[in-house]
Amino acid sequence: MGETKKRTLHEDSSSPSSSKVDPYKKPHFSSANKPSLSVEKVLDDTGIRLSQQDVEEVLKLSYGFPGPAVKFFRWSGHQLNDKHSPYAWNLIVEMLGKNRLFDAMRNAIKSMKDEGLLSLATFAFVFSSYC
Repeated sequence: MGETKKRTLHEDSSSPSSSKVDPYKKPHFSSANKPSLSVEKVLDDTGIRLSQQDVEEVLKLSYGFPGPAVKFFRWSGHQLNDKHSPYAWNLIVEMLGKNRLFDAMRNAIKSMKDEGLLSLATFAFVFSSYC
């Protein structure tokens, strides 16, 4: 009866004709300086349900915003039952390396190792970030 339908990232309730996210629009992280729980609360309140591909697309657009991108990655992991794609993990590793956040990058690599997701591509991103 009072059931609320969760929207996906590709749905826009304000415009029925719009079915895709604008790939050229930078993500807006107005809550970037708020504590992580506040950012997660804001994201939860959107009612958006994400797929692995949605997460990958957001990460691709977030290279200049590694802090909020990591918060988004963690939050989206809860929706995906902590089953991020290996590609999403590699995007995070590459993003952290390119932004010279090496401690965070090492932590991400350790998490990937624990999940059995390390690949040759991961190490290529690591090596390229030090060059």
